[in-house]
Amino acid sequence: MSTIVRSAFVPLDHVYAEILAYPIASESSFRWPDRGRISRRLWDRLELEQGRYWPGVSLDELASLRDRVWFGTGRGEPNDLASYLRAHAASLLRCAGETAIPSPPSHTVDISRHIPISSDDEEMMVAARRRWRWVTFALPSDLLLAALPGDPPPSRITALTPGLEWELKTKGYAEPHLHVGAGLEFTELWAGVQFALADRGFDPRAFRSKHADFNDGVDLGGWLLRTAVARCLIAAYLARIRKDDLSFSEFVDEGLGPRIRRQRGATTWFAIRSAMVGLMKGGPAPIEADWASLRLFYRDLYDAHGPSEGSDLQHPRRLDPVVDILEIPDSDERSGEWHWVRAGLARVETRRDDGDFEQIFWQVVRARNIFYRHIVQRPMIPGLRWFLHFFKRIKAGRRWFDVELGRILGSAVRLQGRNDGLRSLEARTKPFDSWVDYDRMVRAVQNWRDREIVDAGHPASIEVGLILHFGKERGGDESLAHGAGTHADPSTEFSPRPRGGVDPRPINPTGFRYAEFHRARDREATSWCEYLRHHPEGLRILRGVDICSDERAIPNWVLLGPYRRVVDASREASARLRDGTPAFGRTIHAGEDFVHPASGLRVVAEALRYFELGAGDRLGHALALGVDMSEWVRLNGRTAMRREERLFDLVWEWDWCSRRRSPGADRLPFLMREIRRLGKEVFDAETHPRELQQLVDDLHDPESLRSVGFPDGVYAMNVDPDRSRLLYRYLTDPGIYGRGQVTEWTVVSDEGEILTRLQEELRREVGRRGIIVEVNPSSNLLIGNFGDLKRHPFWRLAGPPGSDSSVAPITVCIGSDDPITFATDIRHEYQLVYDSLISAGRSAEEALTWIARVRESSLSVKFTLPSSTKPTDRSG
Repeated sequence: MSTIVRSAFVPLDHVYAEILAYPIASESSFRWPDRGRISRRLWDRLELEQGRYWPGVSLDELASLRDRVWFGTGRGEPNDLASYLRAHAASLLRCAGETAIPSPPSHTVDISRHIPISSDDEEMMVAARRRWRWVTFALPSDLLLAALPGDPPPSRITALTPGLEWELKTKGYAEPHLHVGAGLEFTELWAGVQFALADRGFDPRAFRSKHADFNDGVDLGGWLLRTAVARCLIAAYLARIRKDDLSFSEFVDEGLGPRIRRQRGATTWFAIRSAMVGLMKGGPAPIEADWASLRLFYRDLYDAHGPSEGSDLQHPRRLDPVVDILEIPDSDERSGEWHWVRAGLARVETRRDDGDFEQIFWQVVRARNIFYRHIVQRPMIPGLRWFLHFFKRIKAGRRWFDVELGRILGSAVRLQGRNDGLRSLEARTKPFDSWVDYDRMVRAVQNWRDREIVDAGHPASIEVGLILHFGKERGGDESLAHGAGTHADPSTEFSPRPRGGVDPRPINPTGFRYAEFHRARDREATSWCEYLRHHPEGLRILRGVDICSDERAIPNWVLLGPYRRVVDASREASARLRDGTPAFGRTIHAGEDFVHPASGLRVVAEALRYFELGAGDRLGHALALGVDMSEWVRLNGRTAMRREERLFDLVWEWDWCSRRRSPGADRLPFLMREIRRLGKEVFDAETHPRELQQLVDDLHDPESLRSVGFPDGVYAMNVDPDRSRLLYRYLTDPGIYGRGQVTEWTVVSDEGEILTRLQEELRREVGRRGIIVEVNPSSNLLIGNFGDLKRHPFWRLAGPPGSDSSVAPITVCIGSDDPITFATDIRHEYQLVYDSLISAGRSAEEALTWIARVRESSLSVKFTLPSSTKPTDRSG
């Protein structure tokens, strides 16, 4: 088989941003600090860690970029970090009154004309915003904002063009796709981390995560605790130097030391000194003993300067103790970190001889930047499995927000533009096992909405609704071969432990694939339905149902039964209310993550066929509907697939082709031959495509599943043995499962035409039914690894004015998905789309016209209800 060279699109702005961030945001820079300067050894580490992830970028080009970014016009002498940060902040942002806006890159050239671009050119501003967007994946934006000069300095950054900002603010917009756990702004989450570190019983290993810095995150909690103590000491020092001019070491050793030793004892003082020395040296890693003593000290600091327990905070920034230490007034809405960085930078620049302060200050800055990169998805690795690493990391710092749903909803509303045009917010969260928990959640949302939106007399009422989703997960240990021990594994002999050994309890004790996963989701559906029977008025807050998360982990047929049950329960609740409250809106994440686009198309087709999606229903992402199949085939040539997945893709294609007169030259004989071959390999028996299509139908029929004992092993009477035999074997035979997980090379070089035809017909069906596709630009940019939005599949779904397409456009709506994971918000998602239209040669008028169309579509297909009245009655 010939070798296929896959082309990788590496945005140069991404490479620039990573090189820029490396001296102040990498574990290597933290491990080898150099007194506020760029350490010479960092280049070797950057070359080792990053260079191999940028195919097509030579080391010579990287060296040229490094020289420009790290040293400017200097001759190899390292920059001091204060000058470095200020210079790059000034090159990336420019002051415009109270706000800062992205600044055009200098010496920019239009690659189509090979001439310099004027700073007044709109393309120049698009380039500025594009560069800034990649920087926000690498560094927290408030760090660069705090480094800007000015008196008064700008207090916020806006990357919106005036025309788009006016369009959104005056006409309103909806946020139809936001997962509530990620609906936070980073400065608020950072303040929440300070609270979590002081919370009694907090586990320092809570930040543990695969592929994370500091020993897979095991040591990250200890470093963050050291950082939290150092931030408070630096804040106290910065507040003190208004009165005297002690060095930082003198302030700690002579000012604080005697009092700490007297009040807390020598052990605590030793832990504090060890923490400061460890920060200055970048090691050794914190140990449990340090954590215990240091956390008690930090807890006392937090009790003195943090909010009192149970206090009703108006804004989470008060969770940060440096706000109190620096005596920042409540009227000042800027974060404590912004004030802390500005004051720290000023001290570094005016007291160059205080090396200890400078060293610890930059180590604290680095630790925060590393935490930022810990939760913001790193680009250039596609797929949901990579994304989930970052999404799960948010929880460790979300402790304060998770106490009450209204706290995180408040953060989401502020982030998405409470005063800037937001009209509707759909927040997605997981369901519960008990209907009492639903009641508690709905009451919390009602109370928050009544207090924060209705009673506050907000001039433009914001609709808020919850979309509950059935989340998917693989289960078991991902490092084991062929899916062993996952939810898909029907083996009842053993389940391998992630750390070795044998667990006598199999993941599916009844011997059916996905049995335990289905049972858990069925319990959630039961409690959900029970709640709606008791409290149909909850339908005014609970507004929809979704299937999401790791799309490839669980096939949708496993969730069809629970999904239908909650939809039916919502219809019954709607009928009981008799006030026009509609039943659940329906949406499904489908066609987002795939190895072969036929798999993505098949999942979308199954959602339409078996979930019976129709007008007003939505598909999450559905990237497979817009992928350029000819381009995909050209770039891939062949791909590695599991036998079972390839078999079901071909069965779906066979079913489509067999119902048409001209499916393609010689396609049906090929399909018959491959299906028979793969069927023999998987089922160890001769199978006809019609039998396998019947198997697919039965998998999507809850009654057929129950008839063969799924999931509990209780079999129905009078079952047709000929029809049920294949279904039962597929669900329970470990041999069939194991053979289906074997990997095969799939040659795709001749599939461009048939994939294009399948895609076109499926798009027509989606459009004919009036189904809306939820587009999430930043999410797709990173998870789909498109490099830039000009390559985004959604342009082939809903092309801009004047675009040629043989297929009628599909209605799309824009959402932000997971704002903190993708360092975004809904307004900036619109700006990304606007800029991609300008870059494609469209006029500003054409871009705004397209934006207006999508903005109006998003408002028209929202699931939320008006919140102008208080639905507090319990009678239904």
